[in-house]
Amino acid sequence: MPWITYRIEKHAITNPLARTFTYEVLATIEGASGIDQALFVHRVSDDAYSHVAMPLDLASYPNTKAQSVSDERDFYRKTSMAVSFPFATQGREAEQHIKERLAFVTSTWDSADPTSFDTFERIFYEGVAT
Repeated sequence: MPWITYRIEKHAITNPLARTFTYEVLATIEGASGIDQALFVHRVSDDAYSHVAMPLDLASYPNTKAQSVSDERDFYRKTSMAVSFPFATQGREAEQHIKERLAFVTSTWDSADPTSFDTFERIFYEGVAT
Protein backbone atom coordinates (compact mmCIF):
# COMPACT_ATOMS: atom_id res chain seq x y z
CA MET A 1 0.00 0.00 0.00
CA PRO A 2 1.35 3.46 -0.84
CA TRP A 3 2.26 5.92 1.88
CA ILE A 4 3.22 9.57 2.15
CA THR A 5 4.65 11.91 4.73
CA TYR A 6 3.62 15.54 4.66
CA ARG A 7 3.84 18.79 6.57
CA ILE A 8 1.01 21.30 6.94
CA GLU A 9 1.67 24.81 8.22
CA LYS A 10 -0.86 27.47 9.17
CA HIS A 11 -0.08 31.15 9.53
CA ALA A 12 -2.11 34.22 10.45
CA ILE A 13 -0.72 37.13 8.48
CA THR A 14 -1.48 40.64 9.69
CA ASN A 15 -2.01 43.59 7.39
CA PRO A 16 -1.60 46.51 9.82
CA LEU A 17 -2.61 49.15 7.28
CA ALA A 18 -5.92 47.49 6.49
CA ARG A 19 -6.29 46.09 10.03
CA THR A 20 -7.07 42.64 8.65
CA PHE A 21 -5.77 39.12 8.90
CA THR A 22 -5.19 36.54 6.20
CA TYR A 23 -5.07 32.89 7.18
CA GLU A 24 -2.62 30.89 5.08
CA VAL A 25 -2.41 27.10 4.77
CA LEU A 26 0.72 25.56 3.28
CA ALA A 27 1.30 21.85 2.68
CA THR A 28 4.30 19.93 1.40
CA ILE A 29 4.66 16.24 0.56
CA GLU A 30 8.01 15.32 2.11
CA GLY A 31 8.21 11.66 1.16
CA ALA A 32 6.29 8.91 -0.59
CA SER A 33 6.44 5.26 -1.55
CA GLY A 34 4.26 3.62 -4.18
CA ILE A 35 2.71 6.93 -5.23
CA ASP A 36 4.01 10.12 -6.85
CA GLN A 37 4.85 12.94 -4.41
CA ALA A 38 3.24 15.58 -6.67
CA LEU A 39 -0.23 15.39 -5.13
CA PHE A 40 -1.33 19.02 -5.30
CA VAL A 41 -3.04 20.12 -8.52
CA HIS A 42 -2.46 23.68 -9.76
CA ARG A 43 -3.90 25.63 -12.71
CA VAL A 44 -1.50 26.28 -15.57
CA SER A 45 -3.04 29.69 -16.32
CA ASP A 46 -2.14 31.31 -12.99
CA ASP A 47 -0.31 28.62 -10.94
CA ALA A 48 -3.09 28.73 -8.33
CA TYR A 49 -3.68 25.70 -6.16
CA SER A 50 -6.83 23.85 -7.21
CA HIS A 51 -7.18 20.61 -5.23
CA VAL A 52 -5.53 17.47 -3.89
CA ALA A 53 -4.99 15.04 -6.75
CA MET A 54 -7.31 12.10 -7.06
CA PRO A 55 -6.20 8.86 -8.79
CA LEU A 56 -7.44 9.99 -12.19
CA ASP A 57 -5.53 13.29 -11.77
CA LEU A 58 -2.34 11.34 -11.08
CA ALA A 59 -2.82 9.48 -14.34
CA SER A 60 -3.91 12.56 -16.32
CA TYR A 61 -1.86 15.57 -15.22
CA PRO A 62 1.92 15.89 -15.55
CA ASN A 63 4.03 16.79 -12.53
CA THR A 64 5.60 19.80 -14.23
CA LYS A 65 4.03 22.95 -15.61
CA ALA A 66 6.26 22.79 -18.70
CA GLN A 67 4.94 19.33 -19.58
CA SER A 68 1.33 20.46 -19.04
CA VAL A 69 1.88 23.42 -21.34
CA SER A 70 3.46 21.13 -23.93
CA ASP A 71 0.56 18.66 -23.62
CA GLU A 72 -1.98 21.53 -23.68
CA ARG A 73 -3.36 20.58 -20.26
CA ASP A 74 -5.12 23.03 -17.95
CA PHE A 75 -3.57 21.61 -14.76
CA TYR A 76 -0.29 20.24 -13.44
CA ARG A 77 0.81 18.68 -10.14
CA LYS A 78 3.32 19.86 -7.52
CA THR A 79 4.62 18.58 -4.19
CA SER A 80 3.50 21.72 -2.37
CA MET A 81 0.59 24.12 -2.16
CA ALA A 82 -0.37 27.39 -0.50
CA VAL A 83 -3.76 29.03 -0.19
CA SER A 84 -5.09 31.95 1.85
CA PHE A 85 -8.47 32.64 3.40
CA PRO A 86 -10.07 35.69 5.02
CA PHE A 87 -11.35 33.66 7.99
CA ALA A 88 -9.56 31.23 10.31
CA THR A 89 -12.46 28.76 10.17
CA GLN A 90 -12.00 28.44 6.41
CA GLY A 91 -8.31 27.73 6.90
CA ARG A 92 -9.07 25.03 9.49
CA GLU A 93 -11.67 23.46 7.19
CA ALA A 94 -9.21 23.48 4.29
CA GLU A 95 -6.53 21.86 6.46
CA GLN A 96 -8.93 19.06 7.47
CA HIS A 97 -10.08 18.59 3.88
CA ILE A 98 -6.47 18.35 2.64
CA LYS A 99 -5.65 15.71 5.26
CA GLU A 100 -8.75 13.68 4.37
CA ARG A 101 -8.02 13.86 0.65
CA LEU A 102 -4.37 12.86 1.09
CA ALA A 103 -5.51 9.86 3.14
CA PHE A 104 -8.11 8.99 0.50
CA VAL A 105 -5.78 9.16 -2.50
CA THR A 106 -3.07 7.09 -0.81
CA SER A 107 -5.54 4.45 0.35
CA THR A 108 -7.21 4.11 -3.06
CA TRP A 109 -4.22 4.53 -5.40
CA ASP A 110 -3.67 1.56 -7.67
CA SER A 111 -0.83 2.37 -10.05
CA ALA A 112 -1.78 -0.57 -12.26
CA ASP A 113 -5.29 0.83 -12.80
CA PRO A 114 -5.71 4.49 -11.78
CA THR A 115 -9.31 4.42 -13.02
CA SER A 116 -10.27 1.48 -10.81
CA PHE A 117 -12.99 3.59 -9.25
CA ASP A 118 -14.95 6.16 -11.14
CA THR A 119 -16.69 8.38 -8.63
CA PHE A 120 -15.33 10.95 -6.25
CA GLU A 121 -16.26 14.33 -4.89
CA ARG A 122 -14.10 17.34 -5.62
CA ILE A 123 -14.51 20.37 -3.36
CA PHE A 124 -13.00 23.73 -4.20
CA TYR A 125 -12.38 26.36 -1.55
CA GLU A 126 -12.82 30.04 -2.20
CA GLY A 127 -9.32 31.03 -1.22
CA VAL A 128 -6.68 33.25 -2.69
CA ALA A 129 -3.66 31.41 -4.06
CA THR A 130 -0.39 32.58 -2.64
